[in-house]
Parts: sequence; structure tokens; C-alpha cells
Amino acid sequence: MLERIRGLGRTYRYLIVGLPVVAAISLLVIWLVSSSRVEAFSPGLEGTVVDITTKKPVAGAYVKVSWVFTGFEGNDGYEKTVKVFKFKTDKNGRFILPSQKRSFVFPEGKASRHIYRIFAFAHRYRAAYKSQEGEELSAYGRQEETKAPVGLGLEPLKTADEWAYEMVDRESDLIFDTSPSGETVDDLQGRRFLREEKKLFKEVYPTYDARKKKRK
Repeated sequence: MLERIRGLGRTYRYLIVGLPVVAAISLLVIWLVSSSRVEAFSPGLEGTVVDITTKKPVAGAYVKVSWVFTGFEGNDGYEKTVKVFKFKTDKNGRFILPSQKRSFVFPEGKASRHIYRIFAFAHRYRAAYKSQEGEELSAYGRQEETKAPVGLGLEPLKTADEWAYEMVDRESDLIFDTSPSGETVDDLQGRRFLREEKKLFKEVYPTYDARKKKRK
């Protein structure tokens, strides 16, 4: 009798442990059934960063390209950052993003288009931003795009105040990224770039004190 009671206890323990697992698997299956697999193809990007006043290339600029999927479900917008690519421009101010192919599962009806969001940063320049839209996404087949060159013009900062304020204004875009899970994560390369710029600023303006300045 005692052994039979112990056996029933083990059975109930297995049921208690197993039911949540079964429920989780069932929910996952339902989500997959109600979702669609979307394939995105892109030939990549070729970009050039230039000084807008001299039209000369800006070498060593830090460029961040976020590959973002966007769409709508009813009146609600939806987006997902798939990957953030990072570059330093060459002596001709150029950067190249190779062609990409990704396949993802999205909630049904949400993913409809992918966008490249491009930020360019350079020491002693105002940051530049550009959004380049891709073709409509397809859940069934491949869609080709035409690779188009991207140009970003950077405005030079002429005074210590302009430079100091710009470093503050663009800091979050420079040192933070959005992960595929939607979380904010550190951009270590961006933080390194900012440290280098602050060091350069102190070398150029060693007596500058931001606390004594009143922003207009």
C-alpha cells in the first residue's frame, strides 16, 4: 500500500512538471502556424561620405547601417532590427555593405518592407542620417533590387560650442544599438569613437569649459 501511494506521488509530480512544458510547446506551435516565413534579399549598399562644403571625401568616418524590417498590422506599426553593420570609410570616403540574404519568421501580415537606416559620424562634423528603402518583402519568393549608391554629406562644425553640443546630441545614436530582440545594447565601437573625439576636442580646445557656456 505504501509503495502504491509513493507511486501515485511520483505520477502527480510528473504531471505538475510536464503540464507547463506541454503548454509552452502548444503555444509555440500555434504561433508558428499563425506566422509566415519571410525571405529578404538585398544586393547591399555602396556609400560615400563627403564634406558638404568642400565636396571632398571624409576618411575614417564611422558609419552604422541598421537593417530594419517594417510593416503594419491594422493601424499599428511594427518593426524589427535584424542586424547593425558598422564601417570605417576608406581614404576615398567609401564604405561597402555586401549583399545580404535573411529568412525570418514574423507574425502573419506584419513584415512588408525592409529599410537600411544609415548614420555617419566623423570628428568635428555634424552627424548625417539617411533612410534607404528596399523592395516589398515576399513570403513566397525572391525579389531583386537594384543597388544604388548612397551619398552622405557631413556639415563641418566651426566653433567649440557647436562641436561640444553635437557630441551631446548624437551620443545615444553613437553608443547604443537595438538588438534583434528589441533591447538596447552598447555599441563598443561607438563608445571608442566618442572617447577618441573627446580626447581630440580637449587637444583642440584645452581651456573650454562647457559649464560656463549657456546653450542658445
